[in-house]
Amino acid sequence: NTALLEQAFLAAGAPQSRSDVIGPIKGNKRLALVGDAVLRLCILDECFPTSGDAELGQNLVVDVGTNENLKNVAKE
Repeated sequence: NTALLEQAFLAAGAPQSRSDVIGPIKGNKRLALVGDAVLRLCILDECFPTSGDAELGQNLVVDVGTNENLKNVAKE
């Protein structure tokens, strides 16, 4: 369901703070948790086959999964 997927990536309060975002004012925190988990899984899936280093994986999640980085990726 594409609509649920889009809601999962909608941060709570985004429609209230940004005029270009449409959705429920409170967002959907439950689906946002699912979105965050999927994002972490995608990041770690890139790292896991070549490195078993848990610290490296955690650092990738922290560096790549930031809102600022994701915003920059979306702009590209």
